[in-house]
Amino acid sequence: MALAYRARRRRWSFVGALKPVRLRYWAKLFSSVAVLLIAIVATVEAIIVVDLLLSRIMPHVLEHRASLLNAVIMVGLSLPSGIYIALPIATTTAVYFVLLRRREARELMTLAGMGLGVRPLIVFCLGVGAFGLALSLFLSGYVEPLARYAARVTMSNISMEAIRTGAMSAGKFYRFSVYTAFVGSGETDRTAQKVFLLQDLGEDGYRLIVASRSWRLDEQVASEPSLILSNAVTYRFKIADAAEASRTPAESAALRLASGEAFAAQLIMVRLPHLDLPENAPRLDQIAERTSFELLGGDLSDPDAKRAFAERLLQGFLVLAAPILALAAVSLTRAGTFLLALPAAAGLVLVASFFGPRLIEALASLSLNGVAGALAAGVILVIVTCVGVVLRFQNGCVVNGGVQM
Repeated sequence: MALAYRARRRRWSFVGALKPVRLRYWAKLFSSVAVLLIAIVATVEAIIVVDLLLSRIMPHVLEHRASLLNAVIMVGLSLPSGIYIALPIATTTAVYFVLLRRREARELMTLAGMGLGVRPLIVFCLGVGAFGLALSLFLSGYVEPLARYAARVTMSNISMEAIRTGAMSAGKFYRFSVYTAFVGSGETDRTAQKVFLLQDLGEDGYRLIVASRSWRLDEQVASEPSLILSNAVTYRFKIADAAEASRTPAESAALRLASGEAFAAQLIMVRLPHLDLPENAPRLDQIAERTSFELLGGDLSDPDAKRAFAERLLQGFLVLAAPILALAAVSLTRAGTFLLALPAAAGLVLVASFFGPRLIEALASLSLNGVAGALAAGVILVIVTCVGVVLRFQNGCVVNGGVQM
């Protein structure tokens, strides 16, 4: 009995399952999955990047006359978010086609003839899933938040550089932090005419500067880059309090000019580095820009932080379950079901990706450990079910099904 028990344990262990077969074959199988996975992710990324380039990046770059290098940087910084989103469905598709091609080439039948059965395939898929889980958590928990922050800084720097150099397009509004700038006309390389700068003072109201023109003052003249506003008039507007705002328009204006806060000047210098720009704001103020370790080290009672971490964990769990789900689809694939097996498996991944965040919102009353436990229980149930399907239809994993590849 003890010998039989040890023999069964050895068959299910990773080393024991792969020992009869040269590891070179499994390395080649893994490389085939990796190559196809990269190709699929690259295709999805291309679609995402083209849409992002046409809808967001190029309009902003052209409007602010930024360089081509800025556009390339923005495209590069947008790649990580697309990769980890596409990873679950790409992993499912790559593993499915690689294993199905090997089955139809009778390679898996050869393994079965050596007495291995489908257990090495199960171990292989679980190994691929574990690697994908680590990759997904690294991308979503570290690379993507930092890339998101760098993209925000770069986008803001493009707007700021347009203001510094006077390369603002006529008739355009430029908003950065609590400031809004507008150029009426006549802009050249360094000079813009009919300019106004609006500053939001919060509860204290607004400050408006109107100038006939502006130009850049370099560091050689001033200690830091600045804007010179010529023939400028500055106004400060005060927001009426609740009692005053409740009066009729004839009795009081909701926004009125504060007494003593209007004056004119021949020249006004605005020191640009002292503006409260978005790139100077702490990265940790944005939930989406925090890494997973920063989320865990912060206030986990914050529902936004808990949801962000749980969604990253969900994507990783989907990648973990994707290879074994693909193996189950291979076991059910025949000539008549070829067009149904993969779409069904991919559909399950897409449904989980779509409804997973909604499930996380429904579990908002639980602690982070409770949400993570619920997600882990769900993915374990999926893996166990898929393993059961593979063992039930194990001949479908190794026997040629007559599928034309």
